[in-house]
Amino acid sequence: MPHRRPRTSASDSPSTEGVSAPKGEEGSEVELEVTGVAHGGVFVGRTQGRVVFVPDTMPGEVVRARITQDKGSFMRGLVTEVVEPSASRQDHVWPEAQLGRPETARPGGADFGHIQLSEQRQLKGSVISDALHRVGKIVEFPAFEVEPVGRGAVRDRGIGWRTRVGLHVDAGGVTGPMAARSNTVVSVHDLPLAHPDLAALGAHRAVHPGAQRVDLVLSDEGARVLVDGQPEAVTTRTAAGIEFSVLASGFWQVHVDAADTLAAAVESAVLGSAWEPQADNLDLYGGVGLLAAPLARSGARIVTVESDSQASELAARNLASWPAATAAVASTLWYLRNARRSERSLDAATVVLDPPRAGAGNAVMDELIALNPARIVYVACDPVTFARDAGALVRAGYAFASLRAFDLYPNSHHVETLAVFERDSAG
Repeated sequence: MPHRRPRTSASDSPSTEGVSAPKGEEGSEVELEVTGVAHGGVFVGRTQGRVVFVPDTMPGEVVRARITQDKGSFMRGLVTEVVEPSASRQDHVWPEAQLGRPETARPGGADFGHIQLSEQRQLKGSVISDALHRVGKIVEFPAFEVEPVGRGAVRDRGIGWRTRVGLHVDAGGVTGPMAARSNTVVSVHDLPLAHPDLAALGAHRAVHPGAQRVDLVLSDEGARVLVDGQPEAVTTRTAAGIEFSVLASGFWQVHVDAADTLAAAVESAVLGSAWEPQADNLDLYGGVGLLAAPLARSGARIVTVESDSQASELAARNLASWPAATAAVASTLWYLRNARRSERSLDAATVVLDPPRAGAGNAVMDELIALNPARIVYVACDPVTFARDAGALVRAGYAFASLRAFDLYPNSHHVETLAVFERDSAG
């Protein structure tokens, strides 16, 4: 079902004027009707005119919850019992995270694992829509669906998709994920979201005395264990038919099919528009060149900008086959400010923007808007910061041309979006 308007969310809570709201004492239990989803893997429950944010449930359920925090305008709680389950509730895909186990013994990282995948995608779409309306102040935007990604169990059950798993180590050497909303390391028997080759390493069942972190990483060379970042190595990852050199500990899209999916989606969005390949096209927050390389292969002149020097050096290596593509070691903000000071024109350019979870932010967006590129292709992993930046573009006169969303983090609340903004030709 395409998303146009948000479902009920925290911002839709009814007026409580004249209502005698109950005091939420820590440890007290209340019964909640769950009416909506909020960003961050929590849901909106209501009791006597007050909003309570709780995990481990979904809209349409009635639950009992223990109040853990009263913030005045809202409360937070933890579900202790599902009184009336939704038809979309399922046994958790990670049995060790099943509601009913002690809170400190339940691993985090799969906060939507109790919800059927089709409903998970509807909820993620609602979060994106709500953020665009409420945070971005955007009245109308293109209809979209949260698209499933992958094949087999990855697509059908949302398991086996992680090509990187970060585990923590406690003072006794016990290795595992953190408990949800806790700094407690949980010993687990299985890692169902991990690619089978990573789970087969068995590092989550081993003891690592003296270590702080254990990372399981899959590359073209196979699965490996990094203890506190060692042994470091340059590995190969293949996407869009291109081999990329990547640090074993460096950033790469975590879903087994994410790199192919996003590279193809960006390429399609750019090549399907009236873009100018020989303009001063930019790839900002470019990493090792994943999104720039397919465009360079198509004949584009493009500069990928990345502040991490090692990633930028690898990007230069990865783009070496296409002389019109280059890599710049600089922060996005520094690069844009200096481009504007030099009176550089991006009038005909397409800018690909793939910032971290915090988004591009006001300073970067202001500089980018001042440079006035013809087109901005924005890839985002956080709906709220994306909505904030999208709102800035729309208010600056850019048209919201297209919007896609990809379920690259099934069984968690995270979701990826890809939007295209076109400069208003009348502007």
